[in-house]
Amino acid sequence: MSKDQCQSTDWAQKGSDDALKGYEQSMIDKYENACAKSDSKIDRPAYSTGYATGLQKFCTPNYAAEYGARGEPYRNTCAEEFEAGFLQAYRPAFARNADAESERFEENRIRDTERSSVVSRSVAELLVKSNKRTCTSNNSCGSGGKCESTELCDGSWCETVDVCNY
Repeated sequence: MSKDQCQSTDWAQKGSDDALKGYEQSMIDKYENACAKSDSKIDRPAYSTGYATGLQKFCTPNYAAEYGARGEPYRNTCAEEFEAGFLQAYRPAFARNADAESERFEENRIRDTERSSVVSRSVAELLVKSNKRTCTSNNSCGSGGKCESTELCDGSWCETVDVCNY
């Protein structure tokens, strides 16, 4: 943090924001160390007050469900008396998010595989049309050939391919 940031930060708001992001209160130590490098001090009491205020909102079942649905990690920041209610709402929301992320990942993997297959076929077709062949080194091009990267494009895509140039 710069000296200006250290001096202009609303430390109560920073504490509240950190609590609502699920950060541990020990974040204050990082800010304090960063600000000490520029001979600035933080307002620890204001941060702690803000953190406590933010934590009151964070540790509610409604916020837990929202937080879990975003896939955010829980760092055991809620007091013991609030944690059971928090986790009861957080865990199923987090699991639903993980399932949705897994589905999105699989959909993207399938789409990327299909695109890759189409591009590979198109690259092969362009190589045949241009009378070129792929290579891995100058030795794979034979006498007088040089293995060089070139960009093959066909409409909506371009692919960089190593080809023999003579």
